[in-house]
Amino acid sequence: MSALVSILVPVASVAAAIVSGIVFIFSNTVMSALARRGAQEGAAAMVAINEVILNPTFVALFVGTGVVCLLAAAGAVITGHEARVLIVLGAATYLLGMLLVTGVVNVPLNDRLAEIPLGTEAAAAFWNHYLDRWSWWNTFRTVAGIVSALLFAFARSGG
Repeated sequence: MSALVSILVPVASVAAAIVSGIVFIFSNTVMSALARRGAQEGAAAMVAINEVILNPTFVALFVGTGVVCLLAAAGAVITGHEARVLIVLGAATYLLGMLLVTGVVNVPLNDRLAEIPLGTEAAAAFWNHYLDRWSWWNTFRTVAGIVSALLFAFARSGG
């Protein structure tokens, strides 16, 4: 089990960093570009992005990272791994800050955006709300993912 933890920790670190990079690009670039396009065009593009991103590769990476984090934490606790506190914190940060926030905040916002008929006043009003709220929580997810990756890296290096 200890050998498995030694494999899972660097995998969790790299995977959390990759997912963080994906969500970072939205906070850093994509959302600003969509905001410049106006409510109708920006919202339509975001709905299309949300449809396309739900592909097997991304979903496997996004959810699979959570599974790897969970397995690494469980293995570290079971084996009494010397860096178990960092590993558990790294896992909790990814699971709560990335997966939970996604499911509780970002996905419901995405679903609501997809439901609103484009070209209406309601759609324009929601788009402005969506941009602010979705972007803030996406930046939160980015930071959580980076912190998670760093905690796993520190655990790998001996704390």
